[in-house]
Amino acid sequence: IDEYGGTDGLVSLEDIVEMVVGDIEDEHDDDEPMVTRTEDGVFVVDARAEIDQVARMIGSGFSAGEHEEDVDTVGGMIFNTLGRVPVRGEVVQAIPGFEFHVLDADPRRVKRVRIVQVRAGHGRRRAPQKPANTAGAATLPTEQQAPAEQGAEALPDMADTPARSQTG
Repeated sequence: IDEYGGTDGLVSLEDIVEMVVGDIEDEHDDDEPMVTRTEDGVFVVDARAEIDQVARMIGSGFSAGEHEEDVDTVGGMIFNTLGRVPVRGEVVQAIPGFEFHVLDADPRRVKRVRIVQVRAGHGRRRAPQKPANTAGAATLPTEQQAPAEQGAEALPDMADTPARSQTG
């Protein structure tokens, strides 16, 4: 009920349970495709999609390789590569020749990923700054670095220089 006494919306028991345990699939939910091609060499994938299903859609160059025995899903492969759940916007290279851009994630799991096929010599390397805990992670470097990291001299701290006064 809203401030005027009218009905503002309806909340079902399913809505409440889904807020606690996550989405519950039933006969009324529309099925969204697990893998969608957005442009040549770019795919948007539900992280729950099985690696074999994604490989059939992308082609023979996409192979789970070392992850084949350990995980079944794209989200599991990314988690297995990093050893942690990535944050939204992070770019992971779990399979040679492919970048996995994390589009949606929560603290417990990866939800959606954009897979970009990187052609030799055309590396697309865009990512936010890496989180502090990246030991052993296979994330790609960012394009933006602090001036001190690029080899440039940092400006001196003005608090350490003597004050100059003007007398008139």
